[in-house]
Amino acid sequence: PHATGMPRNKLVMREEVATIAELVSDAYLCGYYGKWHLGDEVVAQHGFSDWVSVMDRLWEEYTQDTYLSRFSDYHQFLVADGEQVEAGQPLLLISPAEEQTWEALRALYLLGDLEDLPLVERFAQGGGAESARIRQQAAATAQAIRRRAQSQQEN
Repeated sequence: PHATGMPRNKLVMREEVATIAELVSDAYLCGYYGKWHLGDEVVAQHGFSDWVSVMDRLWEEYTQDTYLSRFSDYHQFLVADGEQVEAGQPLLLISPAEEQTWEALRALYLLGDLEDLPLVERFAQGGGAESARIRQQAAATAQAIRRRAQSQQEN
């Protein structure tokens, strides 16, 4: 991600950054399904011929004012199916499996910064159905983030 200038989500990906969909031949059908988080969620782009978006109203990521009035493909699907969807209403809740949560916490143990601390601490406190393994990893991750931040302040 750093080589492309995209060290985190919620940045607009520069037009000159090529995706895998732009690098393979036209013989491939390249699909995007989900959360782009690299700008202009509501329009197909960067070589993807099949595009299904699920996130609405990421206004700070839109590069054109005309996108402000558009809705995601998932929103449009729900409305066409008869659902009543209001702006700002959650459409989807993603709950990762324990192994995915543990792997994410391990990655944050190595790379996380203070911005990640509130979420990590939520897992460490065990307010939900987190296992002891997840709480233990979250506590170790929070401690590693604090040590790294303190070390950076000292240097």
